[in-house]
Formats: sequence, C-alpha cells, structure tokens
Amino acid sequence: YEDDRFSNFAYQATLAGGWSQKMWKTEKTAFEYSVGPGYSWAETQAGVDNDSFIVRGSAAFKWFISDTAKFTQTASTEVGSENTKSRAESALTATISGSLSMKVSLRLDHNSNVAEGVEKLDTETAVTLVYNFF
Repeated sequence: YEDDRFSNFAYQATLAGGWSQKMWKTEKTAFEYSVGPGYSWAETQAGVDNDSFIVRGSAAFKWFISDTAKFTQTASTEVGSENTKSRAESALTATISGSLSMKVSLRLDHNSNVAEGVEKLDTETAVTLVYNFF
C-alpha cells in the first residue's frame, strides 16, 4: 500500500504471488528475482479507479563490498491494463557503529498512466540512518 500525495495517485496497493528464485549467493554478491500474477488497486487524485490484474516482476542484486559496506540495486515492475508501475533503487549502506548504519539511496518511480501535466517519473534521493535490531 502506498499513499503518496505528491504523485498522480491518491493511493496504490498491490497483492501479488508467484515464483521466486535465488540465482546465486556468494561471499561478495547475491542475486534473486521473482515473477507472478497479482491485482492492483489504485485511485487517482481525481477520484478515478485504476484497478486491474497485473503481472509483477522484481529483481535484487547485493554486493557486499566489505564487512561494513554494501551496495544494493532493486528493480520491480507491475504491468496491468490500466497502468505500468516501475520502481528502481540504488543504495549504498555503511556501518557507522555496531547496529547503526547510514544509507544513501536514489529511487526512481515511474507510472505510465498519469494525468495531463503530471510527470511520469518521480525521483527521490535520501540519506537515512538505519538501526538493525537483529
């Protein structure tokens, strides 16, 4: 469920199932992907419903640069009759001390069906403090 007041949508929600596989996991890298059917519920800021069956695919790559740093790249797309929603994120996470880390990331969100005058691509740059409990 996503409630993003800055996008063309009042809300977007997805329920999907399917097949997932870890292609590889080594000491330094890991890659996994998933694909499957689902259903998407969405309402535009104008109050128009964009509900449809979808096919969802995602992939994630991790590079463990050192004991205290890792790079992650994730990508996903949900293809439906009303909209194609895609997201990609690149992030670098570094341990500051113990369970405390800092994450620097760039996220790209793209919707194919937006209102006139609204950008299809939304970008977000973030610097985040992360606390790992486990």
